[in-house]
Amino acid sequence: MQNVITAVLAGLGSALVVTGGYHFLVLAPRLRKLARTLERVARSEIPRLGFVRYNAFSDVGSDLSYALALLNRDGDGVVLSSIWSREETRTYGKAVAGFRPAQDPSEEELAAITRARTAAT
Repeated sequence: MQNVITAVLAGLGSALVVTGGYHFLVLAPRLRKLARTLERVARSEIPRLGFVRYNAFSDVGSDLSYALALLNRDGDGVVLSSIWSREETRTYGKAVAGFRPAQDPSEEELAAITRARTAAT
């Protein structure tokens, strides 16, 4: 019985060593390469950002609402708006093509798109 337990423990130890070696020698470098690739894509595909904070309601004391434009070089992307009130927060998204939103934009959404358009790339 002691020999069986020793063999099982030796097998588990070997499996842990092999798994650890695989992680450090194969998996970790691939994950680092993937992370670099995703960062490069994010920088090249969404290089224009515009952000505007504002007070959506007169009874709320600070600028807790915002509009965020995430656009590529051609002005295609999305503008996200979050409207904060004391009771709830609502988030909206509108498609943007050629720096023009598909639906009627608010003043703040237009300001975010303008900031994204003039952002340095």
